[in-house]
Amino acid sequence: MRRVHSAGRHRVCPLRLSPLGQLSFGGHLRTGKLVESEAEKLAALEALTEHIAPGRWANARQPNQRELNVTAVIALHIESASAKIRTGPPSDDEEDYALPIWAGVLPLELRGLRPIDDPKLTGGIDPPSYVTRYGR
Repeated sequence: MRRVHSAGRHRVCPLRLSPLGQLSFGGHLRTGKLVESEAEKLAALEALTEHIAPGRWANARQPNQRELNVTAVIALHIESASAKIRTGPPSDDEEDYALPIWAGVLPLELRGLRPIDDPKLTGGIDPPSYVTRYGR
């Protein structure tokens, strides 16, 4: 997860994200809806930022007009998605490097935690090693 100085430029590292889904309006299925209101777009970006890193929206520079103009927000019920991932450091605007705001990469990983037995599991059955040593 890349954190730059501007809340409008944070990245979760995909170069290409392909969500698949549909929206339902009054029983009619649609493919998605572009969020055009600047206030709604800002609210959506804030909600996404706060979901990923609570407190970051208030700690980062707010998106400027140029960043808002080049950022599209689409309302879509996602049924499935795939992503092409990017690695390396963030790319920030030169003038933002002077700001006293942390920027960098927060590496994330998917790993299994302590297994939780099914409440109906017969006693004395331990989880197999492919469960207890799960990792990506």
